[in-house]
Amino acid sequence: MEGSNSAAPQAVGVKNASRILLVDDDRSFRLFLRDFLEEIGFLVIEAEDGLSGVEAFRKEKPEALLVDLRMPALDGLEVLDAVVQEAPEIPVIIISGAGDMDDAIQSLRRGAWDYIIKSPKATETLAEVLGKALEQSRQLQAAGYYQEHLEQQVQERREELVVFRRRLEEEMDERRRAEEMLSSERAQVEDMTTALKKVISTVDQDKQEIKDSLAARIEDEILPALARMAKEPSRRIRETYRKVILDMLVGLTDGARRELDSDLLQLTPTELDVCQYIKANRSTSEIADLMNLSFETIQTHRKHIRKKLGLVNRRISLQSFLKSKRNL
Repeated sequence: MEGSNSAAPQAVGVKNASRILLVDDDRSFRLFLRDFLEEIGFLVIEAEDGLSGVEAFRKEKPEALLVDLRMPALDGLEVLDAVVQEAPEIPVIIISGAGDMDDAIQSLRRGAWDYIIKSPKATETLAEVLGKALEQSRQLQAAGYYQEHLEQQVQERREELVVFRRRLEEEMDERRRAEEMLSSERAQVEDMTTALKKVISTVDQDKQEIKDSLAARIEDEILPALARMAKEPSRRIRETYRKVILDMLVGLTDGARRELDSDLLQLTPTELDVCQYIKANRSTSEIADLMNLSFETIQTHRKHIRKKLGLVNRRISLQSFLKSKRNL
């Protein structure tokens, strides 16, 4: 047995010579119980199945039986029936690995003195249960009122079973509620996971769209503007280009689109000069004199400027539009 350094438990109210018939087809568990019972002072008779158990009971006349519930050929309940019919004063304790409540109820109703679930910890209560059963058996046999006491014992067992059933039902209800809660939480987690995957997918898609948009604007607007700026001989025009490009770069970083500002780069140097005069409140005649060009030429430049800036058929004056441009 485990725990060989500690003192072995003693049987309650039992003489060391008490003979116990152990009926179990599980050899390893049978040997385990045999060693334990012999260690606390019992004499153990072994039977490996129900049929040999009934034969050993009739031959050896044990003082108590420990009977496994599930066995081939002759199961524990049939062994119990045989013992109860022939010697109802002999305690029969059913041991089972199933732990089924219906098995326990059936065993007690058919005359078992107690019901123990088969486990390595069964020895913690076995000595006390077996000792009490033997003591009660001796008392009943000596007093001659076995039948009356048996009825009382059955009633007590029934009450215990009622309590046991109620406790088991409560535990099953609690477990069912826990499983329902776990299922609900699992569903919530799955929904959250699905939603998060969608968000991540959307974010990735947005990032790719932004990246593609930036690349396209740089290629279509910034790089051509830089090329024109590099070729422009006029320092003043290059400065205008620089301001427009700087404003476009700011628009790229803050997310704003400044289409009309980029359109300024389509203007020729002469058209840029005309724009600066218009912004300075100069009339067409004054601009023509200042630039030494004809009135009709300036008018033509104004039409071209409105077209390039996308102002055709729009109700806005060219002067008002140009004044709104900081980089001109």
